[in-house]
Amino acid sequence: MEYDSFTGPQANETIRVKPEANGRRIRINEFTLESDEGDTESDLEINRDEQDALKFFSAIADVSATERFIKRVGFCDGDKPSRTLEWLRAIDRLPDNVQVEIALQTAESTIHSSLRELKNAKWPKIKTLLANRYVNANFSEAQKEALDRLEQRPGEGLYNHITTFEVLLNETYQALPLDQTSLIRTFLSGLSDRDMAKSVARKKLRTLPEVVKEVRQHYQDDDLLRPRKISKVHAIDKYENPQVSALSVVVTDLVNMQKETNAQIAALAK
Repeated sequence: MEYDSFTGPQANETIRVKPEANGRRIRINEFTLESDEGDTESDLEINRDEQDALKFFSAIADVSATERFIKRVGFCDGDKPSRTLEWLRAIDRLPDNVQVEIALQTAESTIHSSLRELKNAKWPKIKTLLANRYVNANFSEAQKEALDRLEQRPGEGLYNHITTFEVLLNETYQALPLDQTSLIRTFLSGLSDRDMAKSVARKKLRTLPEVVKEVRQHYQDDDLLRPRKISKVHAIDKYENPQVSALSVVVTDLVNMQKETNAQIAALAK
């Protein structure tokens, strides 16, 4: 069989299919080395180069992100419980898929050894075990006590208080209990705005996330309804107390009478 004038595949010919960078599938003629779209072998090589370049820049982006995460978390050797807790919480705020990796890269001394033993576990379990070893032997129980005592401080913003509550909550419970009445009571009791807490309590919500969401919404609605300070855009009359205004009229009359009297005296003196 001759293929001098061949421009397409035979019926029983094996077709080579190659994915391109943009997702288009290229069917290559084994004999002419051309694709159905007219791409030559050199075009296909360029596509492969583009894919390699994308992988290269993607790897650079990953390295850059890792460096940012390490800088954000900082290093920890487990010697100081307060610093260790701060480090654990910083890792908590990272994306789930990098938490263990960043922990391994930022842990030092004995805590690094402990972490290597646990590296195949999920981060929530690792955090609890490390906290029990390096922060408090009864970490979850200690955080539960702190959660029960938590109250919104004078001048503390609502969102900051909620964030603190949620951090302690996550350190106390791996999963929320089915009956969340006690947690709801703890949360509402810690709010400084008693009227708002009572208003939310009357709604008889059954889950803590619903209550927290309602408190946030209630706060936003109140913020929208707060009276605004009137700014003076156009000239307006000043507010005057009626009694002050009447007294001002009397004083003005007396002054005018005194001026007339002085004028009469001056005229007689001439």
